[in-house]
Amino acid sequence: TVEGRGFDYNKFLNTLIPKLNPRCQRVVDAAWKVAAGESESVPLEDLARRFSPMGHSGYVLGKIPGERVQHEFFEGLIHLRLGSDEPVVKDDFVAYYTEKRLDCLDDDAFAKLVEAQWKVEDLEAEPTLRQFRELVTKIKQKARLKNEGVKDEVSLKAHFLQVANEKGEVPRDQFAGLLRGMGVDVRDADADALFRYFDKNKSDSVSAADLGKYLATFEMEAPTEAILSKTVVPARILPTSTWAP
Repeated sequence: TVEGRGFDYNKFLNTLIPKLNPRCQRVVDAAWKVAAGESESVPLEDLARRFSPMGHSGYVLGKIPGERVQHEFFEGLIHLRLGSDEPVVKDDFVAYYTEKRLDCLDDDAFAKLVEAQWKVEDLEAEPTLRQFRELVTKIKQKARLKNEGVKDEVSLKAHFLQVANEKGEVPRDQFAGLLRGMGVDVRDADADALFRYFDKNKSDSVSAADLGKYLATFEMEAPTEAILSKTVVPARILPTSTWAP
Protein backbone atom coordinates (compact mmCIF):
# COMPACT_ATOMS: atom_id res chain seq x y z
CA THR A 1 0.00 0.00 0.00
CA VAL A 2 0.94 3.66 -0.44
CA GLU A 3 0.05 5.73 2.62
CA GLY A 4 -2.84 3.40 3.30
CA ARG A 5 -4.49 4.07 -0.06
CA GLY A 6 -3.95 0.61 -1.53
CA PHE A 7 -2.00 -0.56 -4.57
CA ASP A 8 -3.31 -0.58 -8.16
CA TYR A 9 -1.44 -3.43 -9.83
CA ASN A 10 -2.71 -2.59 -13.35
CA LYS A 11 -1.57 1.01 -13.11
CA PHE A 12 1.80 -0.19 -11.86
CA LEU A 13 2.13 -2.50 -14.87
CA ASN A 14 1.19 0.34 -17.24
CA THR A 15 4.14 2.38 -15.99
CA LEU A 16 6.44 -0.45 -17.14
CA ILE A 17 5.04 -0.62 -20.68
CA PRO A 18 6.89 1.63 -23.15
CA LYS A 19 4.80 4.22 -24.97
CA LEU A 20 4.05 3.82 -28.66
CA ASN A 21 6.64 5.34 -30.97
CA PRO A 22 5.45 8.09 -33.37
CA ARG A 23 4.81 5.71 -36.26
CA CYS A 24 2.70 3.28 -34.22
CA GLN A 25 0.88 6.17 -32.56
CA ARG A 26 -0.16 7.59 -35.94
CA VAL A 27 -1.62 4.23 -36.97
CA VAL A 28 -3.57 3.94 -33.71
CA ASP A 29 -4.78 7.54 -34.10
CA ALA A 30 -6.10 6.66 -37.56
CA ALA A 31 -7.81 3.56 -36.16
CA TRP A 32 -9.50 5.60 -33.43
CA LYS A 33 -10.80 8.01 -36.05
CA VAL A 34 -12.38 5.07 -37.88
CA ALA A 35 -13.75 3.63 -34.65
CA ALA A 36 -15.10 6.83 -33.11
CA GLY A 37 -15.44 9.32 -35.96
CA GLU A 38 -15.75 12.79 -34.44
CA SER A 39 -17.02 11.46 -31.10
CA GLU A 40 -14.94 11.71 -27.94
CA SER A 41 -16.16 8.34 -26.69
CA VAL A 42 -17.81 5.18 -28.00
CA PRO A 43 -20.02 2.66 -26.16
CA LEU A 44 -18.03 -0.51 -25.57
CA GLU A 45 -20.56 -2.67 -27.40
CA ASP A 46 -20.49 -0.45 -30.48
CA LEU A 47 -16.69 -0.49 -30.54
CA ALA A 48 -16.62 -4.28 -30.33
CA ARG A 49 -19.09 -4.55 -33.22
CA ARG A 50 -16.98 -2.25 -35.42
CA PHE A 51 -13.85 -4.23 -34.62
CA SER A 52 -12.82 -6.62 -37.41
CA PRO A 53 -11.34 -10.04 -36.56
CA MET A 54 -9.22 -9.96 -39.74
CA GLY A 55 -6.02 -9.18 -37.85
CA HIS A 56 -6.22 -12.43 -35.86
CA SER A 57 -4.23 -15.29 -37.42
CA GLY A 58 -6.57 -17.90 -35.95
CA TYR A 59 -9.55 -16.30 -37.66
CA VAL A 60 -7.71 -15.90 -40.97
CA LEU A 61 -6.80 -19.62 -40.89
CA GLY A 62 -10.40 -20.56 -40.11
CA LYS A 63 -9.59 -21.96 -36.66
CA ILE A 64 -11.39 -19.34 -34.54
CA PRO A 65 -14.81 -17.79 -35.24
CA GLY A 66 -14.98 -14.03 -35.63
CA GLU A 67 -17.36 -13.69 -32.66
CA ARG A 68 -14.70 -15.15 -30.37
CA VAL A 69 -12.06 -12.70 -31.60
CA GLN A 70 -14.45 -9.80 -31.05
CA HIS A 71 -15.24 -11.13 -27.57
CA GLU A 72 -11.52 -11.26 -26.75
CA PHE A 73 -11.21 -7.62 -27.81
CA PHE A 74 -14.23 -6.73 -25.66
CA GLU A 75 -12.86 -8.59 -22.64
CA GLY A 76 -9.41 -7.04 -23.13
CA LEU A 77 -10.84 -3.54 -22.88
CA ILE A 78 -12.99 -4.51 -19.87
CA HIS A 79 -9.91 -5.89 -18.07
CA LEU A 80 -7.84 -2.83 -18.94
CA ARG A 81 -10.56 -0.54 -17.57
CA LEU A 82 -10.92 -2.57 -14.33
CA GLY A 83 -14.38 -3.86 -15.22
CA SER A 84 -15.85 -0.51 -16.20
CA ASP A 85 -18.56 -0.63 -18.89
CA GLU A 86 -18.55 3.15 -19.42
CA PRO A 87 -18.03 4.43 -23.00
CA VAL A 88 -14.48 4.00 -24.26
CA VAL A 89 -12.35 7.14 -24.67
CA LYS A 90 -9.24 7.50 -26.79
CA ASP A 91 -6.87 7.06 -23.85
CA ASP A 92 -8.38 3.61 -23.20
CA PHE A 93 -8.03 2.71 -26.87
CA VAL A 94 -4.39 3.80 -26.98
CA ALA A 95 -3.62 1.93 -23.75
CA TYR A 96 -5.09 -1.27 -25.20
CA TYR A 97 -2.93 -1.07 -28.32
CA THR A 98 0.12 -0.04 -26.31
CA GLU A 99 -0.10 -3.46 -24.66
CA LYS A 100 -0.84 -5.16 -27.99
CA ARG A 101 2.36 -3.69 -29.45
CA LEU A 102 4.33 -5.89 -27.05
CA ASP A 103 2.86 -8.98 -28.74
CA CYS A 104 4.05 -7.92 -32.21
CA LEU A 105 7.44 -8.69 -33.70
CA ASP A 106 8.04 -5.18 -35.03
CA ASP A 107 6.35 -1.95 -36.11
CA ASP A 108 5.38 -3.40 -39.49
CA ALA A 109 3.58 -6.33 -37.88
CA PHE A 110 1.81 -3.99 -35.47
CA ALA A 111 0.73 -1.64 -38.26
CA LYS A 112 -0.67 -4.56 -40.28
CA LEU A 113 -2.60 -5.80 -37.23
CA VAL A 114 -4.24 -2.43 -36.58
CA GLU A 115 -4.88 -1.83 -40.30
CA ALA A 116 -6.71 -5.14 -40.56
CA GLN A 117 -8.75 -4.69 -37.39
CA TRP A 118 -9.99 -1.20 -38.27
CA LYS A 119 -9.57 -1.15 -42.07
CA VAL A 120 -7.11 1.72 -42.04
CA GLU A 121 -3.91 2.11 -44.03
CA ASP A 122 -0.38 2.60 -42.74
CA LEU A 123 0.14 6.34 -42.96
CA GLU A 124 3.85 5.86 -43.65
CA ALA A 125 3.37 3.68 -46.71
CA GLU A 126 4.69 5.18 -49.92
CA PRO A 127 2.12 5.12 -52.75
CA THR A 128 2.95 3.08 -55.83
CA LEU A 129 2.96 4.38 -59.40
CA ARG A 130 -0.29 2.48 -60.05
CA GLN A 131 -1.90 4.20 -57.04
CA PHE A 132 -0.75 7.57 -58.34
CA ARG A 133 -2.29 6.93 -61.74
CA GLU A 134 -5.54 5.74 -60.17
CA LEU A 135 -5.66 8.85 -57.99
CA VAL A 136 -5.06 11.21 -60.93
CA THR A 137 -7.73 9.37 -62.94
CA LYS A 138 -10.25 9.86 -60.12
CA ILE A 139 -9.40 13.57 -59.92
CA LYS A 140 -9.95 13.99 -63.66
CA GLN A 141 -13.23 12.08 -63.53
CA LYS A 142 -14.58 14.29 -60.75
CA ALA A 143 -13.52 17.42 -62.64
CA ARG A 144 -15.30 16.20 -65.79
CA LEU A 145 -18.50 15.53 -63.85
CA LYS A 146 -18.49 19.09 -62.51
CA ASN A 147 -17.64 20.70 -65.84
CA GLU A 148 -18.91 18.46 -68.63
CA GLY A 149 -17.42 19.25 -72.02
CA VAL A 150 -14.60 21.40 -70.59
CA LYS A 151 -10.96 20.42 -71.06
CA ASP A 152 -9.37 18.75 -68.02
CA GLU A 153 -6.75 21.45 -67.55
CA VAL A 154 -9.29 24.28 -67.63
CA SER A 155 -11.75 22.45 -65.37
CA LEU A 156 -9.09 21.55 -62.78
CA LYS A 157 -7.64 25.05 -62.75
CA ALA A 158 -11.11 26.51 -62.12
CA HIS A 159 -11.62 24.20 -59.14
CA PHE A 160 -8.22 24.92 -57.62
CA LEU A 161 -8.71 28.67 -57.97
CA GLN A 162 -11.62 28.40 -55.53
CA VAL A 163 -9.19 27.73 -52.66
CA ALA A 164 -6.08 29.45 -54.00
CA ASN A 165 -4.52 32.33 -52.06
CA GLU A 166 -4.13 35.89 -53.34
CA LYS A 167 -1.18 34.76 -55.47
CA GLY A 168 -3.31 32.13 -57.18
CA GLU A 169 -1.42 29.33 -55.40
CA VAL A 170 -2.68 26.24 -53.56
CA PRO A 171 -0.83 25.53 -50.27
CA ARG A 172 0.45 22.02 -49.69
CA ASP A 173 -1.47 21.59 -46.42
CA GLN A 174 -4.80 22.22 -48.18
CA PHE A 175 -4.34 19.89 -51.14
CA ALA A 176 -5.77 16.72 -49.53
CA GLY A 177 -8.83 18.59 -48.26
CA LEU A 178 -9.29 20.20 -51.66
CA LEU A 179 -9.37 16.79 -53.35
CA ARG A 180 -11.88 15.49 -50.82
CA GLY A 181 -13.98 18.55 -51.56
CA MET A 182 -14.12 17.32 -55.16
CA GLY A 183 -15.41 13.98 -53.91
CA VAL A 184 -12.07 12.15 -54.23
CA ASP A 185 -11.43 9.68 -51.39
CA VAL A 186 -7.69 10.03 -50.78
CA ARG A 187 -5.16 9.24 -48.06
CA ASP A 188 -3.23 12.21 -46.69
CA ALA A 189 0.03 10.41 -47.57
CA ASP A 190 -0.97 9.94 -51.22
CA ALA A 191 -2.18 13.51 -51.67
CA ASP A 192 0.96 14.87 -50.04
CA ALA A 193 3.30 12.73 -52.14
CA LEU A 194 1.53 13.79 -55.34
CA PHE A 195 1.72 17.44 -54.34
CA ARG A 196 5.45 17.14 -53.56
CA TYR A 197 6.01 15.78 -57.04
CA PHE A 198 4.26 18.79 -58.57
CA ASP A 199 6.00 21.24 -56.24
CA LYS A 200 9.04 21.65 -58.48
CA ASN A 201 10.74 24.39 -56.45
CA LYS A 202 9.83 22.92 -53.05
CA SER A 203 7.99 26.04 -51.94
CA ASP A 204 5.05 24.12 -50.40
CA SER A 205 2.66 25.82 -52.82
CA VAL A 206 1.77 25.35 -56.50
CA SER A 207 -0.24 27.71 -58.68
CA ALA A 208 -3.76 26.63 -59.58
CA ALA A 209 -2.85 26.92 -63.26
CA ASP A 210 0.18 24.62 -62.88
CA LEU A 211 -1.78 22.06 -60.86
CA GLY A 212 -4.40 21.92 -63.60
CA LYS A 213 -1.74 21.48 -66.26
CA TYR A 214 0.30 18.89 -64.34
CA LEU A 215 -2.74 16.74 -63.55
CA ALA A 216 -4.17 16.99 -67.06
CA THR A 217 -0.89 15.78 -68.61
CA PHE A 218 0.21 13.48 -65.78
CA GLU A 219 0.18 10.14 -67.62
CA MET A 220 2.25 11.54 -70.47
CA GLU A 221 4.79 13.44 -68.42
CA ALA A 222 5.30 11.64 -65.10
CA PRO A 223 8.65 9.81 -64.83
CA THR A 224 8.38 6.69 -62.68
CA GLU A 225 11.43 7.28 -60.50
CA ALA A 226 10.37 10.84 -59.68
CA ILE A 227 7.03 9.67 -58.30
CA LEU A 228 8.26 6.72 -56.32
CA SER A 229 11.23 8.57 -54.81
CA LYS A 230 10.73 10.15 -51.39
CA THR A 231 12.90 13.02 -52.58
CA VAL A 232 11.25 15.40 -55.00
CA VAL A 233 13.13 15.41 -58.31
CA PRO A 234 13.73 18.94 -59.67
CA ALA A 235 12.01 19.78 -62.93
CA ARG A 236 14.17 18.72 -65.87
CA ILE A 237 13.88 17.03 -69.22
CA LEU A 238 14.45 13.29 -68.89
CA PRO A 239 15.46 10.88 -71.65
CA THR A 240 12.46 9.05 -73.08
CA SER A 241 13.83 5.70 -71.92
CA THR A 242 13.44 6.67 -68.25
CA TRP A 243 9.79 7.61 -68.48
CA ALA A 244 7.03 5.32 -67.26
CA PRO A 245 5.40 3.24 -70.00
